[in-house]
Amino acid sequence: MRKSLSLFAIFILTFLGLVIPFITLTA
Repeated sequence: MRKSLSLFAIFILTFLGLVIPFITLTA
């Protein structure tokens, strides 16, 4: 359970890391 939770957290951080710069560039 803990491993899946950590993978989910990594996925969210990576997603935000990719989306936030894209939003700031297009804004």
